[in-house]
Amino acid sequence: AVAYARAIGAEPLIQVPHLNGIDMLPATPDEAAAMVTYANVTQGYGIKYFAIGNEPDIYDSQGSLTDSTLPAIPGYTTDDFCASAADYVAAMKAADPTIQIVGPDLAYKYQAGNDWLTPILQTCGDLFDIIAIHRYPFEAAQANLAAAKADLTSFRSVIAQVRGIMASTNQGQKPLALTEMNVAYDATTCVLDASPGTVGSALWLADSVGTAIELGLWTTAVWDISDGDPWALGIIDVPPAHTPRPEYYAY
Repeated sequence: AVAYARAIGAEPLIQVPHLNGIDMLPATPDEAAAMVTYANVTQGYGIKYFAIGNEPDIYDSQGSLTDSTLPAIPGYTTDDFCASAADYVAAMKAADPTIQIVGPDLAYKYQAGNDWLTPILQTCGDLFDIIAIHRYPFEAAQANLAAAKADLTSFRSVIAQVRGIMASTNQGQKPLALTEMNVAYDATTCVLDASPGTVGSALWLADSVGTAIELGLWTTAVWDISDGDPWALGIIDVPPAHTPRPEYYAY
């Protein structure tokens, strides 16, 4: 994977496990440090960017291994995340102090009335070298052309609001990244003219990436690259054909 990334001029971003580690036992900072050691000390890959887990703002509501609709960690809080992230970053940077940490990779709780970003950045913002969130503006059943076109205004507003949070928590000088994004977060059926897999979705993606460039975002990463129907969020279909979808050409 690293060789491929280097060959195409891409930079890997490695996400260390935060919930479940080896043999489905609870993940630990030592395991994360071992990954950094293997990658950058043993193998000499020189990977710059690491993230700790994924979407901690929904640990308290979904993500259980036995039932994804149940909480991964009941009652999980921003303080819990910061305490854990501090242990992870200390262990990982002890293994390689040159790495940069990307996070907290929030699913959606960075808005007024439902805001995890402010308390996280207030409590442990200094852990993160690059601030990262995710964005999925619609359910597939809401993603029509008119809504997709109007979303650009909402997108600019969201980024302005997040940058306001960053500034108010003394993190405003750092890069801001969208480490996951798509027109919708669900795609069990394609129902409207801008749902995933449509030309309308591709137009939304082109507009969104162009807007992200104008806004100076550090990255705008589509979730995901390849998947099969009926969960067709990917820009290409499954192997071996990897048939491109409309979003592929836009991206």
